[in-house]
Amino acid sequence: GGCTNLSGGWLMGCDHVQSQLSEDRLNRVLLLTDGQANFGVTDSPILTNTARDKAAQGIITTTLGFGNYFNEDLLIGMASAAGGNFYFIQSPDDASDVFRIELESLMSVAAQNLTLTLQPAAGVTIAQFLNNYRAQTSGNELQVNLGDVYTSEAKQMAVELAIAPQATLGDLPLLSAS
Repeated sequence: GGCTNLSGGWLMGCDHVQSQLSEDRLNRVLLLTDGQANFGVTDSPILTNTARDKAAQGIITTTLGFGNYFNEDLLIGMASAAGGNFYFIQSPDDASDVFRIELESLMSVAAQNLTLTLQPAAGVTIAQFLNNYRAQTSGNELQVNLGDVYTSEAKQMAVELAIAPQATLGDLPLLSAS
C-alpha cells in the first residue's frame, strides 16, 4: 500500500548474512518484494550500486518481484549488479518453482567468487571488454569477476583485442588466462 522500505529489509538481510559470512558458505540474500522502494533509500542507482558493493563483499542478492506493478528495472538491475538472479512471481505456484530452482542451483555450485585474469601477450592489448561481469584493470591485465559458477552453467566472455602489425607469419600468442 505504498509503504515498502525495500532498502531497510534488504540491508537487514545483508547484515544478517554479513554476520555469518564465510568463504565456505553460500552468502546469498533473497529479496522478495513488490519492487516499490517507497521509504528508506528510494533511488534506483544507489540501490543498484549498493548491490554491487555488497557483491564485492561476497554477498550475492537474488530478487523476486511480486505483483503486476513491481519495478522490474530496479530488481533486474540489483540482481545483475549483485551477481544474483531475478524472478517474476506471478502466482503462489511460481514462488515454489523459483525456490526449487534457486535451491537446486545453490546446491550445484562448482566454484565461488571465480576471478579470471587475462594477460595480453606482447604487442596485444585488450581494447574492449564486452560483458556485464565486474572487471578491473591492473597494469595491462584484466581481472574479471565471474561470480559463482554452477555445474550446469556455461560462462561466456568476449573481449576485443588490438593486435600490433606482425612482420612474420605464424602462430601468435594472444593472451594467457588464469
